[in-house]
Amino acid sequence: GDGQAVGSDGVDARLAKLTQKIEALSKEVRERLAAEEALRTSEERFRAVVEAAPNAILVVDGSGQIVLANPQAERLFGYARHELLTQGVEHLIPERLRTHHERHRFSFRQQPSARPMGAGRDLYIWHRDGSEIPVEIGLNPFTTIEGTFVFVSVIDIRARRHAERQLQESETSLRELNATL
Repeated sequence: GDGQAVGSDGVDARLAKLTQKIEALSKEVRERLAAEEALRTSEERFRAVVEAAPNAILVVDGSGQIVLANPQAERLFGYARHELLTQGVEHLIPERLRTHHERHRFSFRQQPSARPMGAGRDLYIWHRDGSEIPVEIGLNPFTTIEGTFVFVSVIDIRARRHAERQLQESETSLRELNATL
């Protein structure tokens, strides 16, 4: 009889240990599922923000390839999203500025930091129709397990430029009027 009681205790101990392992695995699975759901929610939120942003948004990888574009980028550049995603960012730069841009992009990769692009310079993008559009561009690098990317915000400043020209013309007219008086 004693051998059977010890055997039963051994089975009970193994069963308790097995139950503990099952509970630990179950907890790990629940935690992993919760983390995956949180990641999915975070990704959905990021995509929603990018899609709804008032400015053109691009995400560019280290080689200059566009990996994400929002609807405003499609409108600003005149390309469908799938077309933007099959070309490098240099394709969106006027030809006369491409060589300079490649050098600036290389320099940025050496010391990436969040900053406005082209401080003190007039910046232009090249629309699909061949026209040049004056823009302001903000750059913000970020790193993932896939590498370093750059979040690019592009603001069309044609309306601002037009208003500036009108203001200058008004000031010139006012000065001329003052001179004649």
